Amino acid sequence: MTDATLLVSLPQPVPEIFDLFDDIILMAEGKILYHGPRDRILDLFENCGFRCPP
Repeated sequence: MTDATLLVSLPQPVPEIFDLFDDIILMAEGKILYHGPRDRILDLFENCGFRCPP
């Protein structure tokens, strides 16, 4: 399958599943908190003061 858009709702995906996505739309209370490449989302949250556990 190429050039397809897929909408999936995963409450808490395991890292192996999360890594399969190219782009992420993170929503809360009906508002978009993040929309962009999966590999840049950690930078966003770290810049906001949140740290991912090792």
